Amino acid sequence: ANEGLVTHNTGKSFYMALTMLHKAMTIPNYKVIVVAPQIKHTKILYDEVVNIIENNPYVESNVSRYIQSPSPEVNFITGSFIRFFTAGTKSAGNADSARGQEADLIILDEMDYLHPDDLVALLAMLQDTRKNKGKKILIGASTPTGAHEVFYEWCTSPKSLFTEFYFPSYVNPEWSEEMEQEMRGLYRTTNSYRHEIEAD
Repeated sequence: ANEGLVTHNTGKSFYMALTMLHKAMTIPNYKVIVVAPQIKHTKILYDEVVNIIENNPYVESNVSRYIQSPSPEVNFITGSFIRFFTAGTKSAGNADSARGQEADLIILDEMDYLHPDDLVALLAMLQDTRKNKGKKILIGASTPTGAHEVFYEWCTSPKSLFTEFYFPSYVNPEWSEEMEQEMRGLYRTTNSYRHEIEAD
């Protein structure tokens, strides 16, 4: 199963954090890898995961340890883990930090900001290996950049192996006329509003 989320301010980080935690807590030795363009992106997801853990005693009782270096990681009593990597996109790292990792679930956050070479390196993780056979899941989520590159192709091509789920900001149940006016004030041009709020 492959998924592509196009979303902005609609809870994509929360959705991805819940998905990772559910898999890690319910499937023994489940491997979750999170890759994002920059540290600030991985930190958002890591903080979301830790926030859920720390606010639920049952979830917290399933965590065996936290590792901060060289890359953040959460380990579970099931033998599962969630590891967080940056792709090194700005330095043309080609996702070297995550290269060679085994994964059952791969999360690509802010995917449209990843370099196409990063994605080529990361797609190798979808292949079955002796250590890791079975159904693998890749979830790519992003606010679109407007570039018609890999994320765009995965979401729009009739031949895509992925399923697109499109959620602009105004599907948020908290969205209101007041919030819309506030956002239109912040994003003054039609293009910036369409990009950031409508995820177009």
